[in-house]
Amino acid sequence: MDLAFTPEEQKFREDIRDWVRDHLPQDIAHKVHNALRLSRDDMQRWARILGKKGWLGYGWPK
Repeated sequence: MDLAFTPEEQKFREDIRDWVRDHLPQDIAHKVHNALRLSRDDMQRWARILGKKGWLGYGWPK
C-alpha cells in the first residue's frame, strides 16, 4: 500500500500551509505554538478569517 501523497495532494497541502502562514494573526500563532490559552476573541477572529475564505462550516450531530 502506497501512503505517499500524490503530487496534487502535496500541492494542496503546500497551498493550505502557505495560506495559513499568510493569514493566521501572529498573536494567535504565538499562543498556539506555545500551548497558551486562546481567548474567545482569538477564536472568533480566526473563525471570521476562515469564513471569508469559505473554510468554515457547522458540525451537525449524527
